[in-house]
Amino acid sequence: MLEQLLLVSVIVFIGGLIKGFAGFGYAVAGIGLLSFYFPASEAVVIMIAPLLIGNLALVKEIETNRLESCLKNFWGFMISVLVGTLTGMYLIGSIPAELLSGLIGAFIVFYAVMRSGFLDVHSERLRQICFRRNHVFQSMAGFAGGLVFGSTSIGALIVSYLDSIDLDRAVFVGLLSFVLFVVSGLRIVFSWFTGYYSGTELLYISILAGFPGLAGVEIGSRLVDSSDEIYGRVVVALFLIIGLRLLLTV
Repeated sequence: MLEQLLLVSVIVFIGGLIKGFAGFGYAVAGIGLLSFYFPASEAVVIMIAPLLIGNLALVKEIETNRLESCLKNFWGFMISVLVGTLTGMYLIGSIPAELLSGLIGAFIVFYAVMRSGFLDVHSERLRQICFRRNHVFQSMAGFAGGLVFGSTSIGALIVSYLDSIDLDRAVFVGLLSFVLFVVSGLRIVFSWFTGYYSGTELLYISILAGFPGLAGVEIGSRLVDSSDEIYGRVVVALFLIIGLRLLLTV
């Protein structure tokens, strides 16, 4: 257990540093690197607790008086994220490990292309087609984002949707907190009862590794200015390499 804990802690710490350096990519870095050393399904569940712990700072930004607004206006989105996430969690136990690893690699490549600017997810035309605020589109976006989040632990689609519909900060934080804390908590329970953790040791490793990840975020953010685009470009190139490497293992 000690060797695995050390390995996972180092990887999650690196993911935290990357998040601190560039302002994004914690889950992508963690999942991508963990998938080289663990079966893809284990890599996905190992990263659940570090993601939850690594984003505890959001708790301080939650405005309880705005939670009712979130529930009233985005109930369809929240329910569909939950359903999509649990569906994605079910799928990781149903598809071959190599295929899941390839799917993770493909999404990391897609994420790298999206972050590079070649695919402008914030263009006005794309917003009109994919990022509407009515309940139908909320539900579709929520389910798709939840499906990816549940099967890969990468919440980029959820964040992109929320970021693209011009929410005020309080509502954005409320919805993101729901995904990171409530849904992630249910993912841990789901993974435990379905045997995804393959024993208590993996769960303990996942929880303990979250703290080096949190330290990595803090250290990375203090070492460099995350607004400097050069760090973002280096991280995007790294993600592209990781994603292609995972694709080649299929």
